[in-house]
Amino acid sequence: MTSPTSSTSDSSPVVEGREHEGEQAVQRRTGGVRPGKGSPMFGPHLRTELAEMISEQPLAILAGVDCEARLWATVLTSEHRLVRPGDSDTVRLDALPVPGDPLRHAFDTEQACATLFLDLAAPRRVRINGRARRHGGHLELRSEQAFRNCAKYIHQRELLEPAPSRPARVLHSTALSPRQQDWIATADTFFFASNSAQHGADVNHRGGPSGFVRVADDHTLSWPDYRGNGFYMTFGNLELDQSCGLCFLDWEHGHSLHLSGIARVEWGPDPHDHTHRIVHFTVEHVVEIRDTTTLRWRSSDPTPITSPDQQEGRP
Repeated sequence: MTSPTSSTSDSSPVVEGREHEGEQAVQRRTGGVRPGKGSPMFGPHLRTELAEMISEQPLAILAGVDCEARLWATVLTSEHRLVRPGDSDTVRLDALPVPGDPLRHAFDTEQACATLFLDLAAPRRVRINGRARRHGGHLELRSEQAFRNCAKYIHQRELLEPAPSRPARVLHSTALSPRQQDWIATADTFFFASNSAQHGADVNHRGGPSGFVRVADDHTLSWPDYRGNGFYMTFGNLELDQSCGLCFLDWEHGHSLHLSGIARVEWGPDPHDHTHRIVHFTVEHVVEIRDTTTLRWRSSDPTPITSPDQQEGRP
C-alpha cells in the first residue's frame, strides 16, 4: 500500500513518450504491462476531430490544486460557447469556477491542470491535460496530453432549457452531512481527479448504477472498479500520490458537491481480477456549491445502466 502524500501546487510538464512509473507498477500488478502503454501513447496535439467535439460542449470538468495544495475537481459551464480551440495545442475556456469554488483562484498563475469534456448525448469523452492560466474572465489551457476515451459507463443525458441565474452559495465542512451522504448514495456519476508531481494532473469520469458509490460514514466512501481500458492513468497517479478530488453534480438542479481527500485501492485476492477491486476514499474537506450552474439535464438513457456487465461490449 502506498503511503499518503500531499499534492503540490505545481507539477513538471508531461513529456510525450515518457513512461509513467505509477501506471507501469499497476499494470504489472494486474498482469497487463507493456512498454509505452498508457500516458506515453498520447501527445499534446489536438486533432481536428477532438477540437470539433469539445467546441460543441457546454460542460467541462476541471481539476487542479488550490493554494493550500489540496486537489479538487470542479465544473465549468456556459449557456453560450464554452470552448474555443486555438492552435494545435491550445484551448480557451470562456468560463471560470464560480466565486467560492476551491479552484476559483487556482489558475491566477500558471499551473498543472486536467480537463474532461463530455458529450452526454452521444455519449463521448475527451481528456486534455496540461497547464492553464487565467486571463481575465477565461482560462487558457496549453495541452500536453490530448486523447479520446471510450464511452463506457457514461449515462446519456439531455440538455434542457437553462434555469434563471442565481448567486452561488457555498458551504464548507470537513465531514459529510446526512443530506450530502444521501446525495452521494444515489448518484450514478462522479468525476475523479488525481495528480502526481512527476506527471501532472488527470481527471476522469466514473459511472455506474445509481447507488454504486457506498457511503460508510461521514468521512468514508467506496466504489467498485469497473473494467476499463487497462491504462490505469488514475490508479497510476494514486500509486505515486494518494491525494485526490471528487465532484458530484446535481444534474436536475445545478448544484455541485466537491470532496478533497485521499484514496487507496483494495486489490482483492487476485489483482488480475477487476471484479473484486474496491476504491476507498477518505474525506478531508467538503465544499458544496448551490446554484453552480444554470444548466440542467435529464436522463435520456435508452437502457439505463443497472450493472457493469451491460457495458462490457459497448465501444
